[in-house]
Amino acid sequence: MNNYLKLNGYEIALYLIIFFIGGNLIGAILGGLALLLNINTYVVIPIATLLSYGLVYFSYSNLKKRSKKEIFKINYSLKNFKYFPLIIIIFIGQFFISEFISSLIPTEGKIFGKLYQSMSYGLLGNFEKYPWITFFSICILAPFLEEIFFRGFLLKGMLNNQVKPYKAIIISALLFGGIHFYPWQIVGGFFAGIVLGLSFYKTGSLLICTLLHFLNNFLGFLLFMKYHQLEMPTLGLNEYLTFFIGILIVIFFGYIYLKQTKNYEWRSF
Repeated sequence: MNNYLKLNGYEIALYLIIFFIGGNLIGAILGGLALLLNINTYVVIPIATLLSYGLVYFSYSNLKKRSKKEIFKINYSLKNFKYFPLIIIIFIGQFFISEFISSLIPTEGKIFGKLYQSMSYGLLGNFEKYPWITFFSICILAPFLEEIFFRGFLLKGMLNNQVKPYKAIIISALLFGGIHFYPWQIVGGFFAGIVLGLSFYKTGSLLICTLLHFLNNFLGFLLFMKYHQLEMPTLGLNEYLTFFIGILIVIFFGYIYLKQTKNYEWRSF
């Protein structure tokens, strides 16, 4: 493990700064070019996203990887894939919990109302005009790139640097939630990040994480197509009941999952 990717707190902060500043700069440049060419700026969002994450790896490669001769691999092995049914049930449970907590955040008012409108338009405002770009950005690009960055890079770097697993998973989940900016997404991102981080820690593979992330975003995409709203439809179920069911699912199946994987020891890939 000595030659594998390791990240400390300062390095994590550095790469996040590179991602934010570099991403905004790239977005501004591509957005300006799109306007000059009379192209809707929404069209260049996938390109800007891809370049933003690419900038982080380029920076890591030139700032540290070459000098430290670290090994950074992206792994999609089938190791422990047999636990996929369990982890997807746990993921559904956290979804019920996060949806309930998110529903407690106002969507109206001077501040929250504007934020919610901005989030709605940013995610799906161009859906009818550019459905395939929306699908590609939300269902393909986001799961793939975000899992590489938050689990395959940040979380792996902390685990390899001897950060306690529970602490590394929580930190990566907080960063994953926080990068989404809007409070409703922050809540969902944090809880999802806990489950995704746990899955990655128990497998060392991004396969299950990426599949879970894809299924989550794809479900949201389908629901918007049908109901034209970002909120999960209640389908006649009491919100407090679904919250309670979510807690029971996470506790019961989480216990089974941890018990069945208790002998697994983290090692990088």
